[in-house]
Amino acid sequence: NRVITELTAAHLGIEHLIATECEVDAEGLLTGRTLGTVNMREGKVVRLKAWLQSRGLALDAVDSIAYSDSINDLALLSASRRAVAVDPDTRLAAIAQERGWNVLRWR
Repeated sequence: NRVITELTAAHLGIEHLIATECEVDAEGLLTGRTLGTVNMREGKVVRLKAWLQSRGLALDAVDSIAYSDSINDLALLSASRRAVAVDPDTRLAAIAQERGWNVLRWR
């Protein structure tokens, strides 16, 4: 979520961040609820497509590369032009092999 990732992104000089938005109450306190589409699983693709569309782009028209270690990112990996599984979990490793995706093993 943005609360956790925003400072890291700023520190690393990442200009654009797509993150789950947290609900804040009238006193400025986090409620524990999220706003809008959660940036997980298929929601990552929905959020990415909306972000690209707001810039006049489409996911299928950009040279996208997605990296992940988790089956939870299968939708994003599948939607990208190139997918890379990095130290993938067992299920993602099997799908990556089946689909001919690059696999990086850093451990």
